[in-house]
Amino acid sequence: MARLDVISNNVANANTVGYKEDEALFRDFSSVFSAVLTGAGLEPRRVSYGARLDRVATIVKQGPLRQTDGRFDLAISGDGFFVVSTPRGKFYTRAGNFRLDSEGFLVTQEGNRVLGTNGPIQVKGTDFRINSLGEVIVDGEMVDKLQIKDFPKPYRLRKEGANYFSSEYQGFEAMNYQVNQGYLEDSTVNPVKEMVNMIEAHRAYEASANAIRVVDELLGNVLREVPRL
Repeated sequence: MARLDVISNNVANANTVGYKEDEALFRDFSSVFSAVLTGAGLEPRRVSYGARLDRVATIVKQGPLRQTDGRFDLAISGDGFFVVSTPRGKFYTRAGNFRLDSEGFLVTQEGNRVLGTNGPIQVKGTDFRINSLGEVIVDGEMVDKLQIKDFPKPYRLRKEGANYFSSEYQGFEAMNYQVNQGYLEDSTVNPVKEMVNMIEAHRAYEASANAIRVVDELLGNVLREVPRL
């Protein structure tokens, strides 16, 4: 069921800009159960007790770039994340489908301000450009530079909704990246692959449900027959 939930969420976000697919990771429950028995001074048997969900991991990899020619559409090629100021603090995202708000600030689709090295980026002019280094150039003058943060690998990022991430690690300035104006990074989800995974998970779910039903019926028969004996 957990795997089906993760796959369904991936499929639902196959067309979400900057989305990174999730993967349900499991571990053998025998090791967990054996540790409990050993701690209680009992000797565990060498049998399988099935699997348990360990964690849901986000697979952070480069998504395909799609040209839009939008002035405020930005895509990162390489490492790093855009930094966004939200009511809950600083979050990070790969979704660069930005816009200008009524005050001229560069914001996300949710209205949260995109941060540069000098704070929220405000555009006061008509000619807005961003070069490959993330430098913000308005009317021919550099006014700021995008904050592009990266984190230790392998990434252990936590999804916060609205395509935002948070991290327990302090971010550092990304090095291996290029900012592309007029492009968006598409989702990393492969719909065909995810549909195949969904079919496999659904079949495994049905097989497990049938096995439980058979065991339940056998136990029911035992409970009915034992009193007669």
